[in-house]
Amino acid sequence: MKGKLQYDKFRRGEHLSFKGAILAQCYECNGCEEGGEDCLGVSCPLYEYMPYRKDRPKRQLTQEQKNKVVEGFRRGKNAHSLPQNP
Repeated sequence: MKGKLQYDKFRRGEHLSFKGAILAQCYECNGCEEGGEDCLGVSCPLYEYMPYRKDRPKRQLTQEQKNKVVEGFRRGKNAHSLPQNP
């Protein structure tokens, strides 16, 4: 169940990622049951990031942003896995 693992980690005092914290909150807010659908909780400060939100905008990268990501990989430890420009 999405969110249960993250909620259990939170209860044990373990570190959660940003996404994990959101999933744990959604799980707890839904009565510790996975709803799998948009809760329509527009009063929730995390609603903007809610994973089931139907109207959640998709992030679109510009070509410049994509180029920066690729360049970052080339400079980083994964540089050998990307094809090099001739």
